[in-house]
Amino acid sequence: MVCKKNKLKMFGFIAIGTVLTSAIIPFLVTCAKEKKIKQEVIKPKQISNLNLEAKNIDIVLKNNVFNKETAKFTLDFDINKELNLQMVAVFDVFDKKNNWLKTIKTAKTNLVDKKFVFDSLDENVKYLLKQIDFYDPKAPNQIIYTKNNQTFSFDTKMDDSIARTVELIIISGFNGFVDEQIVPDYNKQTTYLKAPGLIRLLNEVNKIKKERGANNVAVVMGGNNYYENNISSLTRAQYTTAALKFLNPVATSIANTDLNWGYDLIDEKTKHFKEYVKALYGNDGILSVNSYLKDGDKNIQMTNNSKIINFGGFKLGLIGAMSNLINFESNLNLTKNIQWFSNEQTANLINDEADKLKDQGVKNIVLLSSFLADKAKENDTLTNDEKSFYKEASRMSKLIDNNVNLMSVINPYKALNVIANNKNNQPLNVVQSKPNSGFVRYMITLNPYNRILKTEIKLVDKLSTSGDNAGYHYITQQDLLNPQKNPDFNQNLITLNNFLNNYKDHEYEQLREKILIKNDKKVNLYSSTYSLSSLGAFISDILAKYYQAPFYNKQTHTFEFKQTQAILLAPHAIRSLVSAKPIKLENLNQILPFNDTLVSGEISVKNLKEFLINKNKSQNYNEPYQFSNTLKIEYENLQETKTKKKSRKKQSEQSYSDNEKKDGLILSHQKRVIKVFLKNSDGTYTELNDNQKIIVSVMNSILKFNKKFSEALLNKTYADQTNIRDLLRTYLPKETQIDQKYDQSVFSKNDARFYKKKETDQNKSLIYNHINESINNKQADHLRIGHWNVLHQTGLNDPKNYALAKTILFNKYDIIGLTEIWPAENNNQEQNNLPLIGIIKYLNQLSGSDDYDFLISDNLKGSENDKLATNEHTSTERIGIIYNKKKVKPIPFANNKIGYIYSNPLQPGKYEKAETDYSRPPFAIKFASIGQIKNDFTLVFGHLDSPGTYPSNTEYQKKEHLLKRTELVNKKVISTNQMINKYEQGSREVDDAERLVKVMEEIKKIDNNKDDDYFFLGDTNIRLHNQQWVFRTLIQNGYSSVFSDNDLFKSSLSVNPGEFSNPYDKIFSQVNGLTISNPSIYNLWNVYEDQIVDQEWLKKVRSLYPNEYHDKLFYIRNDISDHAPTFFDLGLNKNDTK
Repeated sequence: MVCKKNKLKMFGFIAIGTVLTSAIIPFLVTCAKEKKIKQEVIKPKQISNLNLEAKNIDIVLKNNVFNKETAKFTLDFDINKELNLQMVAVFDVFDKKNNWLKTIKTAKTNLVDKKFVFDSLDENVKYLLKQIDFYDPKAPNQIIYTKNNQTFSFDTKMDDSIARTVELIIISGFNGFVDEQIVPDYNKQTTYLKAPGLIRLLNEVNKIKKERGANNVAVVMGGNNYYENNISSLTRAQYTTAALKFLNPVATSIANTDLNWGYDLIDEKTKHFKEYVKALYGNDGILSVNSYLKDGDKNIQMTNNSKIINFGGFKLGLIGAMSNLINFESNLNLTKNIQWFSNEQTANLINDEADKLKDQGVKNIVLLSSFLADKAKENDTLTNDEKSFYKEASRMSKLIDNNVNLMSVINPYKALNVIANNKNNQPLNVVQSKPNSGFVRYMITLNPYNRILKTEIKLVDKLSTSGDNAGYHYITQQDLLNPQKNPDFNQNLITLNNFLNNYKDHEYEQLREKILIKNDKKVNLYSSTYSLSSLGAFISDILAKYYQAPFYNKQTHTFEFKQTQAILLAPHAIRSLVSAKPIKLENLNQILPFNDTLVSGEISVKNLKEFLINKNKSQNYNEPYQFSNTLKIEYENLQETKTKKKSRKKQSEQSYSDNEKKDGLILSHQKRVIKVFLKNSDGTYTELNDNQKIIVSVMNSILKFNKKFSEALLNKTYADQTNIRDLLRTYLPKETQIDQKYDQSVFSKNDARFYKKKETDQNKSLIYNHINESINNKQADHLRIGHWNVLHQTGLNDPKNYALAKTILFNKYDIIGLTEIWPAENNNQEQNNLPLIGIIKYLNQLSGSDDYDFLISDNLKGSENDKLATNEHTSTERIGIIYNKKKVKPIPFANNKIGYIYSNPLQPGKYEKAETDYSRPPFAIKFASIGQIKNDFTLVFGHLDSPGTYPSNTEYQKKEHLLKRTELVNKKVISTNQMINKYEQGSREVDDAERLVKVMEEIKKIDNNKDDDYFFLGDTNIRLHNQQWVFRTLIQNGYSSVFSDNDLFKSSLSVNPGEFSNPYDKIFSQVNGLTISNPSIYNLWNVYEDQIVDQEWLKKVRSLYPNEYHDKLFYIRNDISDHAPTFFDLGLNKNDTK
């Protein structure tokens, strides 16, 4: 029976289906069998013919050549006949010693093309033809014939002539350092470069492009492009991102800090990460294979996976990868929706992407990752220590295959260039540039055919224009911008400089003035380094009101948010003050200068009692951490332990008692928390038992140095690494005003969050008792007297003269002594008076009078000054006195001379046993008031030795040493539990303070004891919490400090804008009949707000340093003074006749 395809028609036969089925099924089976037999008969005939045709092909192979158009190697051949067949040549590969290495195949080629194509060939090896396989194009996966026993071979030899070197510049850990940091060194009378800025970095890139050719160089960013510095924080990194465009980076990876910035710039409706990065970078060069956002059941890819850089035919591939720890390190607004990937999953994504790049002809692949890395201590490789936070990169490297040639990683503190082992146990180069100041040069040398001759990695730790290792002798920015002085000059340096200056003068200034919360009630908020403060209370209470603590579930990789029940902050991390003004955006960086975040968790009340008190032994704080008013704490002071031997106990108590009795020393008693109360929704408090648990959010710097506290936090999460400043930036505008209950004048009395057992509000004492006391006397009945260290005043800086005069007028000083007046160098009186003449000129000009006059001391010089002097520095100074001649006049001592310099004899010190003297002996001046009330008084001004000990730049070594705490305790200078400054003190400034009694006695003697009102005013360089023991002798002889030794009276300006570092400037008094009120320190950081100086002044002072450009606060410390003026009001008394 013959079966034909269309013979049978099935339609219309359903009604008799049973009959037909029994007939049709055998029929169909028979048809299928016949068709199969027919195919089996035909197929052998077809194969036989193709096999025969393949056998009859003669192939003559020729040497391999490089095809420049395809950038691949080919093997040409001739044939005796052209057929429609395909072929693959199979080669064994041998080294020079004839050792077999591997077997490779050419790409499949048509016979008529007469060439085999190799994707890549190894250099300096032998290729021996093993066989040629023939394929039928209609059956491409089936070999129809193999031709064996071929004798063709060829050797490959690299063309080692160098055509060019292409270079990838990898900048990791830029950290937002757009502006370079220049730091003055007053000892050397010069400056040094602390951190190079973007202009200096761009100049280095220009230099490399000039050397290589611009088309052979590309810049990439390795992550950590932004960090916590003032401008980056204030502008949400807009300043940094806009500036980075001048480097023209082709791509960047994402590191943890990069996710903290700018996410709030995009529309809330748009949560797609690509919109975020466009807002941040303005391009699509963000690379990360493992960055996905969860959107319901969907995952949205956030970035591109990879990018190819084509260097004129040579393709270099870039792959990006985000740290797998990113969920625990970044802004929750973004990361709470990020899809989590394991190390293995991320590595698979990287390897797959690398395969795709290889398929596109990429010859070299660089992985830009933010994997955390560190160097192992035992060898030159990556750390894999289980306890190390930086083990991630080591583990990831073992999962990455051979296609990746270089991996950049992240370490926030150091540069790296190590070799790790990859998945195939082959070497993998791992690099990280030096944060803030360096980059990695990845150089690939090519032959004329774009084959890689060699690769080289170079870490650039210091830029060529950055001077020596300490940053001295750097090339100024002015010279970098000068085409005559900079051999690598490019116009893009000028363009970048203009952009930076314009941005800071306009956009930045507008942002910093933005008011976050009003202060119409003129509330004064103050901080305290060691204990509770009104500013700390305000901040912690705001955070407690709004903060939702995030808890991360590692199993489900999701977040749960719970209202925090208490906030704990480190008092030392809260700086500055808010003095009766609104809180502006710029104030956040001054109030919270550190990159602090919150760590949340549950803690038992029992453990909270133990860790609430700071027990740092080096400081003997024994004070509570700053906590929110959601808690109320009752404590008691601990007594001496009963376990000590009786004799030791008696001796200790006696020493303690004597010290306290003689000097009224401030001792920091050990405290124990006995009760904890939690605030209810109605404002009442409920006592908690020890077994109860509460959710607390703790400043990370507390846990960093308190391991036991960290371990006591249950279910703690490091998920939210949002900066506390950013949280306040969001929360403060939710409030309308600063509540008056936080004002410093009432906070210490009325705030009952931390109270002693059996203590009532009525008998609580003020923590700070010397702040802006009211003045009941009329203006005419008192004089305002001050002291000010005016920082190397020469009189040559006219903007500085103006600012000093305006500050004096603003504070209405009647007398002010100025220390650090430049020494006289010759007998030219006009030149020697120059430091004061410029100030007096502006004082009289601005006041519209001639009321102000001055006098100036001779040089104040110690016996060691000449031996220690260098060309840049001398300790010799003078003291100038400015006074209102309508209110006071200088009068002579009993020796008929106006002014007196202490005789300054050499003598052994109490702490420095060698014979020493003052490097700047104190200067005394006697004044009398003018008017109805006539009182006289004696002012002694001084500038004691520099704090601590400093290495000398001369062969002569200064006679001094650092007084350690142990030495002071052993000598019974301080008690074992007394709080002193952790940086301690140098022996010379302490001896200077000890000798002040002798100074005052000598002055009284030369005046025949005609006066009974004496004051010492000066820069003592005595650090915080050292006043009581350093000035013990002076205090015992009847002199009292007008300032308390606490944070409120810090007077030296910190290098961090808006902050103060130490209460160096002191005023001591011994009065009989006259009164003292209003001891104060003017906040010099406020000169712009108080309109003492303005933008015109800023332009003038910037013009003095055309090679530098700094934030406006920099010029306060640099071009007015690094100290704030101190003063008090002296009440006159018509009944005081002596």
